[in-house]
Amino acid sequence: MSQLSTEEELELQSLLKQLLISVNDKISGAPSTECAEEILLHLEETDKNFHNYEFVKYLRQYVESSLGTVVEEETKSLTRGEGQHAIGSGHDTLIHAITRRTRDSAEYQQMMQPLKNTMIIIVESLINKFEEDQMRKEEMHRERQHSQSNSQYHDNCSDSDSSFNQSYAFIRQEQLQVLAEKLDSSQPKEVRWQALQVLCCAPPSDVLSCESWSSLRRKLCAALTEPDPDLSDNVLQFFAKSFSSSPLNVTREIYTSLAKSVEASFESQKLSFPTDSADLDINRPEVSRLLKQIRLMNDFQKEVTTFWIRHPEKYMEEIIESTFSLLSLHHEHGTEKVLEPIHLLALLDIKATWFNKWMHGYYSRTVVLRLLERKYKSLIVAALQRCIHYSESCFANDTTDPQSAEQQSTVQRSVYSGEELEYAVFVHSLCLLGKLLIYTNGRSLFPVKVKKRKDPVSLIELVVILIHIMYQHPEPPLSDSSKTDSLWPGGLVMDVLWTVCERRECAAECLYQPAVIETLLAPVIALLNGQQCKLKSPAATLTLIADILARIANTDRGLALFLHEKNLLVAHSERTSAALVVVRFTLRLLNKDVSSLSECDASHALCGAFIFVCRQIYNTCEGLQVLRPHGLHTAVAAAWKKTRTSSEREPTPEPEAGASTQDLQNILMWEETLLDSLLNFTATPKGLLLLQQTGAINECVSHMFSRFTKKTTGNRKYSSLHCYTYRTEVSRCEKFGYGVMVTQVAATAPGVAALHRSGFVRALVLELWSALECGSEDVRVVRPRPTPMDPIDRSCVKSLPYQSGPLPGHMQAARPPCPSLSAHSSTDLSLCWKHTHPSWPLVNLLSSSQSVWELVALQPLANKSEYTLREMPTSIPDLIDRLIAVNSEAKIHSLFHYEQSHTFGLRLLSVLCCNLDSFLLLESQYNICSMLLHSQRDNVTEPDASDGEFIIDSLSVERNHVLVRVSVVGGPAERRLPPRALQEGDDPYPWPMFSSCPSTSLLLLRPTEDPPALTGL
Repeated sequence: MSQLSTEEELELQSLLKQLLISVNDKISGAPSTECAEEILLHLEETDKNFHNYEFVKYLRQYVESSLGTVVEEETKSLTRGEGQHAIGSGHDTLIHAITRRTRDSAEYQQMMQPLKNTMIIIVESLINKFEEDQMRKEEMHRERQHSQSNSQYHDNCSDSDSSFNQSYAFIRQEQLQVLAEKLDSSQPKEVRWQALQVLCCAPPSDVLSCESWSSLRRKLCAALTEPDPDLSDNVLQFFAKSFSSSPLNVTREIYTSLAKSVEASFESQKLSFPTDSADLDINRPEVSRLLKQIRLMNDFQKEVTTFWIRHPEKYMEEIIESTFSLLSLHHEHGTEKVLEPIHLLALLDIKATWFNKWMHGYYSRTVVLRLLERKYKSLIVAALQRCIHYSESCFANDTTDPQSAEQQSTVQRSVYSGEELEYAVFVHSLCLLGKLLIYTNGRSLFPVKVKKRKDPVSLIELVVILIHIMYQHPEPPLSDSSKTDSLWPGGLVMDVLWTVCERRECAAECLYQPAVIETLLAPVIALLNGQQCKLKSPAATLTLIADILARIANTDRGLALFLHEKNLLVAHSERTSAALVVVRFTLRLLNKDVSSLSECDASHALCGAFIFVCRQIYNTCEGLQVLRPHGLHTAVAAAWKKTRTSSEREPTPEPEAGASTQDLQNILMWEETLLDSLLNFTATPKGLLLLQQTGAINECVSHMFSRFTKKTTGNRKYSSLHCYTYRTEVSRCEKFGYGVMVTQVAATAPGVAALHRSGFVRALVLELWSALECGSEDVRVVRPRPTPMDPIDRSCVKSLPYQSGPLPGHMQAARPPCPSLSAHSSTDLSLCWKHTHPSWPLVNLLSSSQSVWELVALQPLANKSEYTLREMPTSIPDLIDRLIAVNSEAKIHSLFHYEQSHTFGLRLLSVLCCNLDSFLLLESQYNICSMLLHSQRDNVTEPDASDGEFIIDSLSVERNHVLVRVSVVGGPAERRLPPRALQEGDDPYPWPMFSSCPSTSLLLLRPTEDPPALTGL
């Protein structure tokens, strides 16, 4: 091999190059030269294609031809028994022995030395060829850059691509020292440019860990300020690769150096801010260079939050402080205004995504807020000053339209006016302040002293300023088709206010204040007084006002402010509360008696928005008491009747009549909105009485039932701008859903009658029967499902109750008092409500004696001699007949899941009997106790014998529990209740089984005894 020909050397060189190209991905990710060597040494273990490489095949063939004879002789020698005492009998030991002897042979030494010499020659040849290719690429790159120097602006310096996007080679410490010398500013441009090219091709880990890195970093930062884009762009490319592949202790040095370099550039250049007659062209070399550098910084700002928690806090603090130092740079040169870093950052990240990410985690948020408070409060002052300036400019110039500034997010542009730059910075500042408001330590930074204001600006004053901005721009421009990420001022302000509303402490400090409520209701009071409303778009503005008012009234503290703070000045020096102002304005809208609003402005959408605010008030007993004298329920009912009449008179539109169809649809949706608002009066007992007085309870219940059948109550998404148009879903502002309303309606005889007439009870019974006895896909089936392992299948238990958590306080107080047999009734109901499901609220329907009387009284049980498999119950008496009073073989055989369904019926009976009136009705009509005792007597091992033992199963245990419950009146400290589950041990059920009325002596507790643990449903 030492005498290779030129052709053989070129072939071997080609094979080695193919191998390196094949393992390119593996070695390019190595952080150092040592790691790359380690990867190559273990390539056979990690690469499944190792033996398929041509270079490996060549080496294998060469080794076999050189050492094949030696290996065969050693194998024969060892297998014939020579040296057996030394190697043992294992196959692996034999291989190791052969390998050791082969490596010690003279043939091996004769093979290795020529092989090494040949490979050294080939590697040197590859290195020389690589340097030649590198110089050729540099020359081509230089020519390409010169040819594109006048082309359109392209920003690719901050793209964090793989570090192997160009030629890749490892570099020695001596070379890095030479590169540092070549990068000195005294060197010619060509020398510095070539050094940067070599540096960009080197692994960042080798460069950042070299001894001359400090000198290199200073010279790289100096190259950033060079006017030649060839130098600065190459430095940015190296920094971008370093950010993506280096630890934070190194990247923070690069970032802080970059920030200081950008800050120095702004201080030295003092770029003029565009005036009315001039624009900012970002393709200008000095602006383009700064924009690329800030773009790279912004990319790092948004990514660093994912890993800086794993490093010391001082690293993170250096990054944050260098950023704040750059953004706090502000020049004062008389009337001349200069370009600042915040202007370019706002163009790149207009919604301050970087700041949102820094404030998200507690680890970084504490450092951010501490630095803002101690050293960089000027950032908050500047942001607040921009919001104030924008608000004042809106009042001074009514034609201010940010439409052109908004287009920058969707259209690629290179020229920006001064107004657009100011608007971008305003949006950036607004998002920054909005993020500060939601945190306690952020709010503690206020009040803030600003220019041209005598007193510091407090939190409340900031919210008032934002509301005034929303008044000036209540809806997006016509050209803004992007509703999801719009930049119109009203939408941005509403985003901030919605976020504040969602946090209780934040809302208490910022929104639940008399000054804020007064600002929100100022346009409403002006309209009530007959004054001209000075709003750009009254309907849109008032709708947004109603949105915020509804969110405030939805909370206890906000509602108290609405009801009790009488600080709003109306006509004739009269002061009143916010709730009365809202209800008066709502009545005016319903009666179309607002003279200052046009017919178009006083639309159904606006009226529905303020009705929804009133709904948050009359959903409570206290709020309803305040609104009741104004007759809101009467006005809503009158509007509904009028709308229903107009919809009935509306002719059926032709298929091609699009406008008529839309008008009819709008009328029907408005009718549903009014019905839904009337239905919400059932949230309180007094409200239910008012609804009954309007005569619309039947239609409201039918509307509620239709909502159930459409399965739309699960959609509780609350739209910010369009949900008020027609309130057809239960909003997230509601404290409860239709389940509580069913309970309230069912507590009165007229309400139960309305539920029955609407078909609600029938649908409830059918749904329950389907869950118990039928399949999920087909209701009427003749094949039973597999027998469940639980006493009651989970899918069936869900149909028993309906309540998404405990009732609100005012609902608990509003529930009609029911004389119960024991205090355990509340436990049973709470355990029922534990299994929540938005299906048919059976327990809610039968929670009062009035509902049980209306649905059951004077209706006998069927007690048929035969039940078909397709026969389904449709009423509560039918349900009692099939599930509770299972006293015949025909009823037992008609059930697919007898034990499960009957257990369900007995537990439902246990809940019903918690109300004394309901129990007395069931006992007087159906003899419930006698039926249960008879079933217990039949459940013995020998029915004909007098000494037969009771069969203990889930049904007998459940019947025993019900019998004890209905036989003895008392609370948990006055009586014993048998458990519903078996116990471990020799005696799983120590309680006696009763086949006759239980003796009270066994069930009553003596005063000295401890009460037993409460038993569940």
